[in-house]
Amino acid sequence: MKSLNKLFIALGLTASLSFVSCVDDLNVDPKDPNVKTDVSADMDRVLAECYQGLATSGYNGAGSSIISGGDAGANSFTRAVFVYNELTTDEFAWKQFGDAGQYELATMQFAADNGVMYTTYSRLYTVIALCNEFIRSVDNGKFTLDTPELQAKATEYKRQAKVLRGLCYFYAIDMFGNAGYQDETMPAGTAPEQYDRANLYNKVVAGLEAVSAEWGETYTVPAYGYVGKEACDALLAKFYLNAEVFTGTPAYDKCWNICEKIIAHHKGAGFNGSGLANSYKAVFGANNNEYMAQGSRVNEIIWGIPQDGIKLQNYGGTTFYMAASTSNSTPGCTMNSADYNLSASWTCMNAREQFANKFEWVDGVSTDKRAELWCTSNQGFKITNGDITN
Repeated sequence: MKSLNKLFIALGLTASLSFVSCVDDLNVDPKDPNVKTDVSADMDRVLAECYQGLATSGYNGAGSSIISGGDAGANSFTRAVFVYNELTTDEFAWKQFGDAGQYELATMQFAADNGVMYTTYSRLYTVIALCNEFIRSVDNGKFTLDTPELQAKATEYKRQAKVLRGLCYFYAIDMFGNAGYQDETMPAGTAPEQYDRANLYNKVVAGLEAVSAEWGETYTVPAYGYVGKEACDALLAKFYLNAEVFTGTPAYDKCWNICEKIIAHHKGAGFNGSGLANSYKAVFGANNNEYMAQGSRVNEIIWGIPQDGIKLQNYGGTTFYMAASTSNSTPGCTMNSADYNLSASWTCMNAREQFANKFEWVDGVSTDKRAELWCTSNQGFKITNGDITN
């Protein structure tokens, strides 16, 4: 069974991580953007590098990386963003400190040279650079655009690259505050311009609003694994929701309006006609590609980052989320990896008891369906970690 990772940013609809099947378009080799080639054969592949920058750590298997230094799996997009966001919180307990910088983050002793910080920042700005280079290549005539159809396709692909870039800027603003900005108008290799948090927010949001306007008012269904206007608007909603923190000026009205539009677009099917899956667990299943664009069920998953167990292997994504949270041997905390269709368990992290209790958890029986996601005390709910040592 193919297991893939999904990153959901559909505000008002869902936010979770799960699995899907993959598309061959995303199985690419690195291309030299300075070589002019036939767009019909190569523009898709070059754009796919932008998507693959979010899906895997490198181009040559799970252990490869396009970022130098550190563990390849640790610098994959979803893993880096998750660890850097959550390791300093009380949402889970981290039990392994094999990667540079993890212990310092978990104990709130990190400095500017922190290893997790380096890999996260590097991943975000590597994808930004890939997107910029793709847009720059289209604008500078690196591809052959000799028909109206190819020109329209190139314009559409530029919009998608700008949305992917915008996602990375969101996390740069969220996690680093003042950060660098670079777009396709700046020559490759130029040092990014440093912006304060509010100005960087305004610049990125203005760009995404322009892209959304180019798509028009109507939501159309993108190809599987790709982004479109709805993903762009969901990302804008995420920006608006955080505007008061990022800029000091709230934009909740904008967030409300855009979420209402997205929700209205999905109404009519699914759970109580909401456009959501009938079962909360369904969006975490191995076949949740059915809940994505071009799927056979309601399109609850607006933005997905595909992975494939054969062609898009990496030690981030769903491999990380599942393997890191299971253990075949820890006393009082055993979750057999085979029960979850996994070939390995890493014994890295557990959700804390207080976090599980937020879901009206009851040992054995609960009216809250989400409680099905948690183990009972007999399966290791009540465990006490020993002293953490580096």
